[in-house]
Amino acid sequence: MRHARGVLIALVVVILPSACTAWEAATVPGEAPAEFEEATVEPATPTPTPPTEPELVAYGYTAEDVGDGWYQGTVRLWFENPGDAVVPPDLPPRSCCSFDVRDAYVETEEGKTYPADVTSDLEFGYSEGVIDLRTMPGLPPGFRVVEGLTDVQRVEARDYPWGRYTVWFKYSQASHPTAVVFPSKPEWRIDLAEAVREEPATPTDQPASNLDSIAALEGRVLLDDPGRLLITLGKSVVVAEEDGQAGYISFAAVNRDSLDQDTVIVPFPARGFVVRNRELWFLDETTTITVGPGQEKEGRIKLFSSAPGETTHVILYWPDGTCEVYSTAKMARATE
Repeated sequence: MRHARGVLIALVVVILPSACTAWEAATVPGEAPAEFEEATVEPATPTPTPPTEPELVAYGYTAEDVGDGWYQGTVRLWFENPGDAVVPPDLPPRSCCSFDVRDAYVETEEGKTYPADVTSDLEFGYSEGVIDLRTMPGLPPGFRVVEGLTDVQRVEARDYPWGRYTVWFKYSQASHPTAVVFPSKPEWRIDLAEAVREEPATPTDQPASNLDSIAALEGRVLLDDPGRLLITLGKSVVVAEEDGQAGYISFAAVNRDSLDQDTVIVPFPARGFVVRNRELWFLDETTTITVGPGQEKEGRIKLFSSAPGETTHVILYWPDGTCEVYSTAKMARATE
């Protein structure tokens, strides 16, 4: 599914000709013709366009005296999805959602403005003047993300296009900053009086106890091709690995064709996973399986990879644009 930029739709109400909006009455000789009010056409209610970008939220606003008559202000940013559909709706990497914010500035009560810089303070990377959401995993409804990384395979290459964004600005000690303005994204305007909020402790306000365990996927049919392959999900397990741990879910593939083998890519969706309640990682590995005529074969699919105990949520992004969120709390543990 392609990501679409918001489109402004002009609603045009067409008033029909008078022959269609009023009628001429018969009259009795000697009486004045009856008068009728012209009918009106009520404007249709436009269908709301679902959001395609997450909302920006500022937090942790602080100011530090840096001397020589100046303060330095610092504001950190997170992104959240207050809607009822995944945003952005398409899978990364996407072609849109990179925003040049080098024109950002700070407003003050005194009317004086000061330039503001936006940086991405990633451990292994640095970005200035750009907020890049092209590789951000989609946020489920009600989710927020403080830091985001790309797919796991790109971690060692240090190819991080975005992370935890910070706004920096200097202002006179005699002035009183009120807002950060992004001329190219006016909807991102930051009210500094509200930006003193604290960093969120969890990725969603929904209690983890309300979520199904990933173990609930056991028995779900991924593929049922009559006369050919039947693929069903099995148990999920956390496996200790050299550099941490990984979560897997098993599957069984049965070839009902007794005359020939069958090869398919297992139709398991892309997934995201939340690490340390603040980072959202993305994983889109595919698994191909070949099953001989009349045979059954088992395999497994990676769900996440992190340090022990750090992954709390797994998100499945289905091809139809929907998602499912699961807890890792009740996953079985195993060793290899």
